Amino acid sequence: MKKKCILLLFICFVPVLGNVFSTYADTRSLFDILDTQDHLFGSLLLIDADTGQTLYAHNPDSMAIPASTVKLMTALITLEKIESGQLHLDDKVVISQLASHMGGSQVFLKEGEVFTLSELLKAMIMVSANDAAVAIAEYAGGSYQDFVALMNKKAAQLGMDHSLFFTPHGLPPKRGMPDNMTTARDLSRLAQEVLKHPVYMEYASTKVDSFRNGEFQLVSTYRKMLQTIDGMDGLKSGYHRKAGFNFVGTAKRGNTRLISVVTGCENRFYRDQFTIQLLTAGFEQFERTPLFSEGSLIDQGVPVEDGLEPQVDLEIGQSLSLLVTPGTPQVDTRLEMLSNVRAPVEKGEVLGYLDVYLNDRLYQKIPLKAHQSVKQSGFLDDVANSLLNWNKYFFNN
Repeated sequence: MKKKCILLLFICFVPVLGNVFSTYADTRSLFDILDTQDHLFGSLLLIDADTGQTLYAHNPDSMAIPASTVKLMTALITLEKIESGQLHLDDKVVISQLASHMGGSQVFLKEGEVFTLSELLKAMIMVSANDAAVAIAEYAGGSYQDFVALMNKKAAQLGMDHSLFFTPHGLPPKRGMPDNMTTARDLSRLAQEVLKHPVYMEYASTKVDSFRNGEFQLVSTYRKMLQTIDGMDGLKSGYHRKAGFNFVGTAKRGNTRLISVVTGCENRFYRDQFTIQLLTAGFEQFERTPLFSEGSLIDQGVPVEDGLEPQVDLEIGQSLSLLVTPGTPQVDTRLEMLSNVRAPVEKGEVLGYLDVYLNDRLYQKIPLKAHQSVKQSGFLDDVANSLLNWNKYFFNN
């Protein structure tokens, strides 16, 4: 059985990064302007979609009512069931009495009508149809309440620690009933997962479509932003009187995709403007800088006991890049690796981690893997090594 010793912590710095950050001039950031307008919104957040790196945050953990942005979770659960084969886009869904009686944004479904799951998803994503959301929830979850339970289970799995859901649609609750609750940070985490599903992005990026065989026109609730913001292709709007105007947006330019979250605005104009400002500032003020490449070797190896080789080399287990801008803190790294390993060692075996710190806070742990296999030495190998060492000693003396 392989015996592994207690982890030793080594600290090293990455000097080349300091040069990257020092090349930027100190200029007034567009984000500074947003800080002075916090009476016009509840919270703002901008992150790198790929890494989750926070680029700007104002009240990201304050509680917010998601309104229809909760439909991101409704879509995510349904699309995961589709990808696993439990459901299919061409499944026929019979509209229930409950779904047909939903208010707010809707496509006027009637009890007993039949639509494909694909048609209902498109209506929910594009025009935020509440009746479609309920029909989807009942079909995908088996029942309305069972689907809500799935929503909260998924939120826990994603680390959405400040979210609690009671409905799949986001309409204002009936008197005495609780409303859905979340935070901008939780919504950004949810958006990262939704982005993994091409079907959602296909519908979310569509400006105009039709429903009920062309009898009903679907016009995206954020069509103007799709037309205005370069690279925007989603994600979800939400509004009711108590929640205010919310928007979870995303745009991609080059190899960079950003996610923006705006909550609690008093009107649609502010919602759109803050989304535009966040994404514009993100693309203009940040530049992607590669830090580590998967497969590259580090200078430090790990000693191997009872191996044909005295040590095993370590390689970076995954690539990492960061978006940098003026004022970005120095990036530090710490090697957290096994002080000793007993053979045999398999190529690709994780033997430690490269801890990446931003502003003295742990940002990401990158696995360090064995670059090559090291076989265990046997009796004859030990004898041969002893003779070789004896010969070296004899001739050197």
